[in-house]
Amino acid sequence: MTVTPRRRWFAYSLRTLFAAVTLFTLSSGWILHSLRWIQEREEGPRQPYTITFTDQRLAPGVIWLFGAVGYGRIFLNFPGDPQENQLTKEQRAIVAQVKRTYPEATVTVVPPFMELP
Repeated sequence: MTVTPRRRWFAYSLRTLFAAVTLFTLSSGWILHSLRWIQEREEGPRQPYTITFTDQRLAPGVIWLFGAVGYGRIFLNFPGDPQENQLTKEQRAIVAQVKRTYPEATVTVVPPFMELP
């Protein structure tokens, strides 16, 4: 009479399961954060101002892996009175948002009467 060996199922500890779940969660969160950042970069120019991108370069971090394009310089042109040099609170908030969204670029605010490159 031949005895067939019993099938042995994979055995792992609870610590291994926690480590695998943690690794999966962190990598999924990182990917979702990168995709959200790319979406914010694509939606950024839909504002009540003119934005011009120049000098393409590698996007920051690793979002270039997902197809994002980086820029060297960004010119912002707000509509308004050419005599007034002060930015409003809303305009300063827009400049700060553009700087956060495009950290690789130099953001320049140009007067309304100036021709953009």
